[in-house]
Amino acid sequence: MKEALKLIEKELTEIPKDDDPAFEDFILWVVSYPDEAQRQYPRFYKTFNEAIQEFTSWEKATIFEAIAKGSSTWLEDANKTASSLLRQNKLRQHLQILKSYKNFGERTTDTVIKAAYKRHKEFFDEYIVIVEQELREGNSIKKEKPVQKKNKLSYVWQGKSDEELPNLYQQMKGKFIDNESDLSQFIAIFSGLPIQNLKPIKWHSDNASEVLYFILQLEDTQNIASGKRVDYQKLKACFFKPDGTPFTASFKELKQNIDINLSTDKQRAIKDLVSTFT
Repeated sequence: MKEALKLIEKELTEIPKDDDPAFEDFILWVVSYPDEAQRQYPRFYKTFNEAIQEFTSWEKATIFEAIAKGSSTWLEDANKTASSLLRQNKLRQHLQILKSYKNFGERTTDTVIKAAYKRHKEFFDEYIVIVEQELREGNSIKKEKPVQKKNKLSYVWQGKSDEELPNLYQQMKGKFIDNESDLSQFIAIFSGLPIQNLKPIKWHSDNASEVLYFILQLEDTQNIASGKRVDYQKLKACFFKPDGTPFTASFKELKQNIDINLSTDKQRAIKDLVSTFT
């Protein structure tokens, strides 16, 4: 009896509450390491395993989008860790999660889950390589030496990326972005990938105020995260002029005079476009 009570107390103390931000990471750990989870938290694992059997295919498929949206945050969190040993452990854990779900997506015969995986397959292929590279570079870092953040990441779409990004792409193609831009290239801009690995989207005109206003509207509507100031380096890396060269205008100055540099009609057109996704 005492041992059983100790086990219950251990689980109640160590397992995050469902409203705790760490709960999602804990669930991913349970799914990725079922044997270890069952050994450490047998009562919770039994309940969890019974509950997951009742999930629909659609509910299981949403895990691919959750991983795609959360990976950039996990990578940033690992790179902020002062301890190189702890950083390596975090990266290895995340790499295992990525590989586990990639393997699950490749092997499943469920058509709904398979379709969800295919929409995110390119992300898993690219991000596994990125994390493996981060691990290799970390092996040459001395213990306890603070790790500097190496990669600036592209934007991360906050909504239902698998549905909304293809829709946004279709509405913008030929009107705001070049017809040659393909969907996978467009999705990468909003998938939290290192900007040095991206193929920039060609904007339809040389008017830098338009693309700046577009990003500002996405931030205002919380379709992408907003910071204290606009990240102009990220903006210039993700969007190029029609001739394939970077914008050279000062986005900081353009922002201060956006109402002068951009017509009311163009502002309204961009607002109407973005408002579809609020």
